[in-house]
Order: sequence, then structure tokens, then C-alpha cells
Amino acid sequence: MFRTEARVQARERVWASSAAVSLAMAAVLVVVNRGASRAVAPYVLLFEVGTVGAVFAASLTLLDRTVGVFAALSTTPRGVRSYVPARLGILTALSLTLALVVGAAGAHGWFAAVPVLVAVGLTALLLDALSVAIAARASSLFGFLSVAPLLLVPLLAVPLAWAVFALDAPLLRLVPTVGAWELLQAGYTPIPTGRLLADAAYLTLWAVGAFVLATRRIASIDNASQPPAPTVTLQRRTRPPRRVPHRLVPASIDATNAFRNPLALALAASPLVLAAAVRLGLPPFAAWLSRTHGVDLTSLEPLIFSGVILLHVPYIFGVVATLLLLDDLDEGGLRALSVSPLGVRGYLRYRTASTALAALLAVIAATVITGPPNGIGGPRLGLAWLLAAACAPLVPLTTATLANNRVQGFGILKVLGIAYYLPLIGWTLYGWATLLVGALPTYWPAALAWGEHSPNPLVLTLAGSGIAALAVIVELQLGERHLLRRIHAG
Repeated sequence: MFRTEARVQARERVWASSAAVSLAMAAVLVVVNRGASRAVAPYVLLFEVGTVGAVFAASLTLLDRTVGVFAALSTTPRGVRSYVPARLGILTALSLTLALVVGAAGAHGWFAAVPVLVAVGLTALLLDALSVAIAARASSLFGFLSVAPLLLVPLLAVPLAWAVFALDAPLLRLVPTVGAWELLQAGYTPIPTGRLLADAAYLTLWAVGAFVLATRRIASIDNASQPPAPTVTLQRRTRPPRRVPHRLVPASIDATNAFRNPLALALAASPLVLAAAVRLGLPPFAAWLSRTHGVDLTSLEPLIFSGVILLHVPYIFGVVATLLLLDDLDEGGLRALSVSPLGVRGYLRYRTASTALAALLAVIAATVITGPPNGIGGPRLGLAWLLAAACAPLVPLTTATLANNRVQGFGILKVLGIAYYLPLIGWTLYGWATLLVGALPTYWPAALAWGEHSPNPLVLTLAGSGIAALAVIVELQLGERHLLRRIHAG
């Protein structure tokens, strides 16, 4: 079973996409000075390497339910008993391997590997097991994403607050990942051994409990896969469905799902919440940072605005559109649409237009809440809005071009996130930015907010519009061909 699971994860590009993101972060740690890298390394180890397998554990489980893997395993001698150990074992081994690389990069050499590996291994096992347990009961990808944050976010938010604000409240130690944070710090800073042993023991209890929960949830799927006894159902006269114009069918489905699924509504409202957090939280945070560490954020306001409002807000809607596309691909919706008058081409055009429109409205609303940075006029701001919205559809289109299912789609989203935000380094490159990152469409809306750090606005607008339009046209064609091949291949 372990060998089969390893082949499945390799085929679905789990290792390749995870390694690409973690190695990119390791490269950054190597480049920065040793003091900064040792301070940042525990954050990367906990929030990237420790969580790298969680979304893949869930998406693989959902995919296995869709294609009937559990029904097939129920006919084998071992049944599904080895399913959870194999899945979690391979994903935990992946996290441990990446932890060695990232840990060494953060230390610029040798580091205390034992506490780091214990922290990463147990955290990965805990989060991956919880993801499998939630996915085992989820009806769809959005069903999983609606429940998972309720458990996973506190496990990550509490140690983050503990680390950033130097909290030491005994009540917070009830969250097991606080102990993981101390173990990670022990890789670079001496910490009493007794405290580390207590942290490791408590984290182990949680990881074992999550493992047992995941095993029982998967076993319940195996029992549920047995054919039920035949029942007699009463025939009821049904009302014929209301006809909807074929060009509005995806929009009608999305609207229905949005009102039925709280996650979709939460994601749609998240840019406004993010903008309010920037408006209300950034000034006191900047004052605290200046008072505590002597760092002045005033000169970085254009960079923060471009990263949070012009890039991240559209990216949220691009991710939502991608999740909808992956659900349609794996659940058979695209197969049905491919033989309808709308077709795959019409579906992709709808996804492109609706994502861009939603992103445009969200960026405008977020800008109204936060306020634009000083020095950017109305015309320049309006052009930045349009270019930022034009970049949002590139997220689902790129996924449609490369992914065969939701597992590969999540891997592409991880790698695509780096490429989407990479142009922000152009802030420090000045005249070289256009040559080095100008080929990426997201550079151009961000640069419009940078003032003296960017070229002429007319050049930015013309070049950005041309690159974004070319990327959308090419990916529409490639995405349609890939999806049709995937649908016909079964």
C-alpha cells in the first residue's frame, strides 16, 4: 500500500509542487543574512513545511471517494486498514525531508535537527490526519473547506500570535502547536530540555488522537460503501425544472451554490474584511513596529497597497474560480457542459469574465475602505484597478491548462502563488524591474501604485494590457484543449 500511495502522489505531482515552493523559500533564506534567516526559518517550517501535506491529504481523499477507491479497497484482504497509515506516512516523510533542507538553509549550515524534525513530523501528522478525517465526511471540496478552517486555523493562528506578540499565557499552551513552535525555536536557540520533552509529549497525544480519528472516519466510509437493502420508494409527481438560457446556466449554478455554501459567501466578503483590517490595524501595527524594532512602514505604503489590494484581492477571486472549476471537473459538471450548447469554450469564457468582474468590484471596494496611497492620482488608480482585475482570471485559466484533477490543481495553486506575487520584488529593482519581472502580468498593476519606483504610466498601461490580454487569449485556447482531452479520456 505504501508503494502504491507513493506512486499516486508522484503521479499527481504532490512532491514536485510541494518541493518547488519549499525550495524557493529555502533559497530566499540562503540569500538573506544569517540573523534574519534564523529568525524567519521557524515560521517557514511551521506554516509552510508543517502544513504542506494537509490540503493534499484532503484532496486525495475526496478524489478517492469520487473514483470509487474505497469500494475497491473493501474487496481486498486488508480493506482500508492500511489506507490512512500509507497516506499520512508518505506525506509526513515529505514534510520531514523538506524540513531538513529548509532548516539547514535557515541556519546557513548546521542546526539542532532533532527538535525541528520532531516538531515538523508531529505537526504534519496532526494536520494531515485532521484533513483526512474532515474530507472523509465532506460531500465536496467546498464542504471540506467550509469545515477545515474551524479546526486548522486556531492551530496555526495561536502559535503565530504567540510568536509575534511574545505571549506567554498558560492557557494558550493548551493548543498543541504552541509546543511545536518552541521545538522549532530550539533548532536555533537553546531552550530547557524539560520544556521541550513536555511539548513533544503533548503534541504526540494530539497527533495520535487525530490519527485514530482519521482511521475511524475512513473505516466508516468502508462500512457505508456496502450495498444497502432495497427499499420501496413512493413515486411523486415532480414539477418540471424551470428552463434557463444556456449561457446563464453556470451563473445560476454558482449563485445557488454561493447561497447554500457559507464558505463562498465568506470568501466573497473576505476582501472587505481584509481592507478593513488594513485600514484599522496597519496604523497601530506600524506604530508598534517602529517603537519596538525601529522599522518605519510609511515609505512602504505603496508596496503594501499594491500587494494587499491590487494583487491579493484579485488572487482570492481567482482561487475561488479555480476551486469551482476543479469541482466541476472532478464531479462531472464539465462533462455534462461539454455536450451542451454552452460547451467548454463558453464555460471558460464565463469563468474568465465573471472572475474579472468580481475582482474589479472587490478591488474598487477595498480601495474605498483602505484609501489609496499618497501620490497616486485618479486616472492612474483606475488603470491599476483594470489591470489588477485582468490578472485574476489567469489563476483558473492556468489551472485549467495544466491540471487533470483537484489534487494537481492544488499543487498548481501553490506554485502559481509564488509567480503571482513575485513581481513585488520589482519595488527594490527600480529600472531593472521591467526587464526581470515584466513578463509576469501582475507586475504592471502593482507598478502603477509605486510612483517613482515605476516607469511611465502610459508605458505601464499599454504593456500591461497587451501582456494580460495575450496571456488570457493563449490560456483560453490551451485550457479548452486540455479540458476536452481530460473529459474524453474519462
